[in-house]
Amino acid sequence: MQVQTDLVQNKEFVSLLDNLERCLKTYSVKELNEALVTFFTNKQDNSLEINFILEQVASEYSISKRTLIRSTARGSVQEAREVAYCLLHLNLGLTLRYISLRIFFKNSHTSITRAVEKCRNLSPSSKQDKDFKTIYEKIQKKLTEFIIENKQE
Repeated sequence: MQVQTDLVQNKEFVSLLDNLERCLKTYSVKELNEALVTFFTNKQDNSLEINFILEQVASEYSISKRTLIRSTARGSVQEAREVAYCLLHLNLGLTLRYISLRIFFKNSHTSITRAVEKCRNLSPSSKQDKDFKTIYEKIQKKLTEFIIENKQE
């Protein structure tokens, strides 16, 4: 297990160095440093909202949060993941890549892309789409209330 962790960390470090090299070919060290400082000062910690969404979706579909995040099952678990993807992307503004890599620990974000497209193109005549939209809007409303409550504290 440790070897696998070391390998992943090594790949991420190599990726970081490659990205820095590409940036430095285009931008000066000063510009890169300013961009990093701006990024870290503007970065919001959305962990409370992310956790809230995952818990609400898991509760709505009567599954565990772990199952929501880790499972590759189809059916209602897949629909639960799709609702979570849409809430995280469309309501919190998280990138598809961030959702994929940091929340659901997947290598690809194509399933998230498909879910967001599905959400944008829901058919009012389809019962399945109506159910999806109802659950999405219900959790979206709860999320709005949660954010408002936490902003006041």
